[in-house]
Amino acid sequence: MNIENEIKVSVCVVTYNQEKYIAECLQSLVDQVTDFKFEIIVGEDCSTDNTRAVVDEFAIKYPDIIIRNYHENNIGPVQNVLSTYKMARGEYIAHLDGDDYALPGKLKKQVSALDENLDCTICSHDVVIVDAQGSILRESFKKHDKKINNLIDLYSILPFFSHSSKMFRNDMVKEFWNHLHKNALDIEIHVMQAKNGNIYHIDEVFGVYREGVGISLVNRKMNPILIEGIRRIFDVALTECQDKYFDYIKICYAKKVFSCAYRAAIYDDKISLREYIIESKNIRSVSIFQKLFFYLSHFPLLVVLICRFRESIIK
Repeated sequence: MNIENEIKVSVCVVTYNQEKYIAECLQSLVDQVTDFKFEIIVGEDCSTDNTRAVVDEFAIKYPDIIIRNYHENNIGPVQNVLSTYKMARGEYIAHLDGDDYALPGKLKKQVSALDENLDCTICSHDVVIVDAQGSILRESFKKHDKKINNLIDLYSILPFFSHSSKMFRNDMVKEFWNHLHKNALDIEIHVMQAKNGNIYHIDEVFGVYREGVGISLVNRKMNPILIEGIRRIFDVALTECQDKYFDYIKICYAKKVFSCAYRAAIYDDKISLREYIIESKNIRSVSIFQKLFFYLSHFPLLVVLICRFRESIIK
């Protein structure tokens, strides 16, 4: 076997109706400077705009790097991801959504981290957050300086990295991918993989994440599949955990649902806001802010104003 011809990394790009962003995404990848071979597999889910035409242009220009995974009919984000992952030939898979993009040095830095830390199954990094127009919203996804993280760390801060910053070992059996829930969230995959190894986090920015253009919103309301995925994660965790972690995981569960209430407030989704505040409090009492919001849940407009004011200060 010729090691020089082996593919080290399969960059899996998933895209749908992202003609405004996909060129920037792909260019950021083909421009990566490495001392190893990598491929870029683009899962294009039958877009109704010109996304596929842009991908075609790149595939023609970079035929030795870019592989097209086209679907005749729209199969949805989860199946698009899975079908693209299954085509990966690399030792490692790097995930990138078509509206995000990489910064110089990303692939080389993450490969080095995984090569040197055999106990880690995932490597992540920090990202800059931008809006749909590319203007910077925040300089960091979440400051997290702990390098080696285990499953409990992931439950504590779910997630502390964006999906588009993730590189992982391509060692999951087909049964794993075939048995994922039809609406599985990226964080559900993170949790399953973290059961097999640690997460090495690079507290440096090596990518750009676009906020507000994904699946978080449906008709200007919180997408229900988000809270459903969180419930699946923690319900399983509570049945699997050891006694000493049971109460701690309930705390993490309540905090995560409460964070969903906060996001609902930012989106002015008053119905979900009230539902999630009550659900969080019923799981476990965790903070004075949770209690305050619980008492204010009868006045959702006030909660919306408080959360939006806080968000404006943060930005």
